[in-house]
Amino acid sequence: MPPLISSWSLHTDCHEPPSFLYPRVQEATTMGQFPTRYGQEEKLHQLLSTYEMSDLRNVYQYLTNDLVYIVQSLETEFLLKEMASWNVLKVQKYEELRKDLDSFAFSEKMVQDILDQGREAILAFWECLYEIYCLNACSNLSCLVYELGHSGDTLMQQIQQDKHGHSLSSELKDLQKHHKQHLLGNIQNVVNRRRSTSKPEMRHGDHYMDMIVLYVDHFRRRSQHELVESGVKHESYLHKNVQHCVNEFISIDRLFRWSQRFKCVPHSVMITGATGVGKTTLIKKLVYDWAHGKIYQRFSFVFFFRFRELNRLDKVSLETMILQLHPHLQSHLTNILQSPEKILFIFEGLDESVHQMNFRSHQLCTDMSQVEDVGLIVVSLVRQSLLKGCFVILTSKTARVTRRDAPAFMRIAEMTGLSPKDKEMFFQNYFKEKTLSDQVLSYVKNNGAIYNFCYNPAFCRIVCEVLSVHCKDQPMDDHNLPKTVTQLMAGFVGKILSGQKQNKINFRKLLASLGWMAEHGLSNNIRDFEENVLDKFKVDATSDLLQYFMLKSGNPPNVTFSFLHLFLSEFLAALVHYTQYSAEKLNKLLENANSSKDCHDEIFLCFLCGLADQATRDTLKPYLGDLSSRAIVRAVKCVSTWLVQQSSKEAQKLEELQYDKRKCLTMFYYLFETQNKNLVKEALGSCKRLTLKSVLLTRLDCAVLSFVLESCKEIEELDLDDCTLHTDCLGQFTAHLHNLKDIRLLGVKMGNDGIQSVCPALLHPESKVQSLWLGWNKLTDVSCLYLSLAIRNNRSLKILDLSNNALYGPHFSDLMDALSAPACRIEELLLDSAGLTDISCIQLASGIKNNRSLRKLHLSRNVLIGPHFGALVAALSSPTCGIEELELCSIELTDEHVPLLDPLSNNTHLTHLDLSSNLLTDAGAGHIKELILKSSSLKEFSLCFNHRMTPETRQSLRDLKVHKPDLFVFIDG
Repeated sequence: MPPLISSWSLHTDCHEPPSFLYPRVQEATTMGQFPTRYGQEEKLHQLLSTYEMSDLRNVYQYLTNDLVYIVQSLETEFLLKEMASWNVLKVQKYEELRKDLDSFAFSEKMVQDILDQGREAILAFWECLYEIYCLNACSNLSCLVYELGHSGDTLMQQIQQDKHGHSLSSELKDLQKHHKQHLLGNIQNVVNRRRSTSKPEMRHGDHYMDMIVLYVDHFRRRSQHELVESGVKHESYLHKNVQHCVNEFISIDRLFRWSQRFKCVPHSVMITGATGVGKTTLIKKLVYDWAHGKIYQRFSFVFFFRFRELNRLDKVSLETMILQLHPHLQSHLTNILQSPEKILFIFEGLDESVHQMNFRSHQLCTDMSQVEDVGLIVVSLVRQSLLKGCFVILTSKTARVTRRDAPAFMRIAEMTGLSPKDKEMFFQNYFKEKTLSDQVLSYVKNNGAIYNFCYNPAFCRIVCEVLSVHCKDQPMDDHNLPKTVTQLMAGFVGKILSGQKQNKINFRKLLASLGWMAEHGLSNNIRDFEENVLDKFKVDATSDLLQYFMLKSGNPPNVTFSFLHLFLSEFLAALVHYTQYSAEKLNKLLENANSSKDCHDEIFLCFLCGLADQATRDTLKPYLGDLSSRAIVRAVKCVSTWLVQQSSKEAQKLEELQYDKRKCLTMFYYLFETQNKNLVKEALGSCKRLTLKSVLLTRLDCAVLSFVLESCKEIEELDLDDCTLHTDCLGQFTAHLHNLKDIRLLGVKMGNDGIQSVCPALLHPESKVQSLWLGWNKLTDVSCLYLSLAIRNNRSLKILDLSNNALYGPHFSDLMDALSAPACRIEELLLDSAGLTDISCIQLASGIKNNRSLRKLHLSRNVLIGPHFGALVAALSSPTCGIEELELCSIELTDEHVPLLDPLSNNTHLTHLDLSSNLLTDAGAGHIKELILKSSSLKEFSLCFNHRMTPETRQSLRDLKVHKPDLFVFIDG
């Protein structure tokens, strides 16, 4: 999961108790009956106890999505422990279930099982969650507690209204029914204009996704291509959510839930997200479900507008604007608008609007019959000066919404994309057969470059279209499957053309026209093209083939066209340089890209590079013939030159990589798309070290990094300290880690699962790994088991850092046994803050006693003092011990235990001893002096931060230098 993460944090006062709990809590605390927390729990129990079982069930079911997400977000072990204390469920059963089910399925089952058990289980579960809330709540749990506190008494009324709606006259009831049918006609078939090349379209409701609530801090200038940055953000959300539960999940039927931030029910909601992430689908799903009586029946009427259609309007009144699209409401509109709280306005595609909208404006419209600019009417609805009490939803691409716009909206929800479970459902819905969908999903998961963009439903659709071709001959041949996104898009275009009967000349002509128009759109940030633009670029709007590339929207004379996916437009814009090559145009294009300060053309350049790959061109050859060889040579040369210039411009030495690391990864992505290993070597030169500290590494980044490591064997050091990445991403470049000498993974927080991905680098028969840094990685003693198998026969590893982990346990002995193996060559073992105890001293002693290579041992900040500490000292003092540097800081060493250190003077190799930050006083100084004087090898001795010693004693220790001139004594104060 970089600066991006902190900017997405949800800022809430999570632990402030709901106001409805205060009176009883204060009374109970004053009387000394129980601590404040228990008073709050009792009040919550009293509130929920007022519900009859039927009502309690309704509330529970209404909040089920929230509850599932909360259970999924919490640590399973912690949750089960809390539930055991309330006698809810059989903990052992669910511990076993957790091993067999993914987190979503496990959470769903647990929530449903509690409901099935009845009233007492439900009440106990609520109290268990409140206990967790008081300790350390995730955002959804905090919001739920607040919602119960502020709307608990009226919650059932709200649920009933959402189910059954308001009471209407028979005339309005009939009009409402007609209105719903009218809306259904407008949104019929979510993707009805998108032509599938083989599969039938997914029906309404087959798939849509929920959202993550993120507040205004994430509105900023984009530093990457829209879809790449959204992929990074998506990875960050998935990792951050698991680690810290800071994001708030919100489902489609809960958009207007209580806002903890504004302490009210929000009336204005903004839904943002990248192109193709599903904003339109979600809104259409909302309208579809409202019209079928499934959700939001509290709204008697829903008015749905597309900004694309509103663009043709200039100055109108609200009444006129509504009747333009809903003329059937003519005779009853005034009556309908008399109850604003029963109305929902939906405006789709703010980013497509030509109207000026200043959401901070002080000049607002207040009269629904007043004629004003469309933009002002929308702003006035959002700001509640017009039809106060109505509800408004706007959708927009993230880039269109600014920090200045944000305060006008009481909730800003960003759709960050498909969750892992959503992706699985998407592939299952497309391929229908589970065996086939699992096969496809397995391939996609193993391809980091393609899987990275599968957060985007529209991209998933392209993946399915292409892979369905390869599913004809099962099992799928991985060698023929696309490895890069360029290959995927070439496969998509190839599949479209394969179903047509036109010749290569016609194909090239159409794709060239589309390509130049696409490039024009990318250069000028145009996504929608009017018919006159198509005419300008000689695109035949009547061609049957066009519908496979572009969507047609609107009605004459206001018809617009847009490409099926942003990637498709960028691919065609790159392809045209290979079908109608112009050195002048290509050079100008690369110059503009080289001087650009943002990365809006990042994917376009990737496609330009990727089309130089022979396998990619072969996919298109049957339909377009040979692509210009001059264009290929020129494009590769231009790209290669640009890459070299970029690296030299940003840093004098590429291996230092002191420039923006995200730009570095972008450069690597260009290299990856070419699949040209020689080009990688040319760009990286004699690079020995790659430093990508503190970066969120997506699956795409890991796939790219793997290709770079595979191509450039000269790289010896890889620094990924404090990077955020999923553990399964490590596996993407594991195959090439054995060629490295230095692998830095400090603070990656990979856990025990991540170790299993790293160990193959040590097990490889040709492993060159000399140093492996694994500190701050949330490892337990189980990781020692995996590492022991890896290092037992490894002869290259010299430095192993396992500091700041929790290694105490039975498997720590496995690591020490491996340390004793004849083949083991480890010289430095860093175990600071490793959670070791007195018992660990026995295991340490065993490993040290039989090891001939160990020269440096750090054991600081472990509680080692106890009856077995002497065994450790004995091993350190044995004739076979070759340790030269020993650090025992902060091990709770006292004067009583100092005599146990005396045998260390027998170690003729020990040159450095650090006993800083212990509990020593003047009483222990005598033994320390004797140890120093008796040692024949000691060169450096540290005793800092032992402030219980008097200044005189400290000085006497410094004076030992008189007797041993070569000795350096470090003592503060």
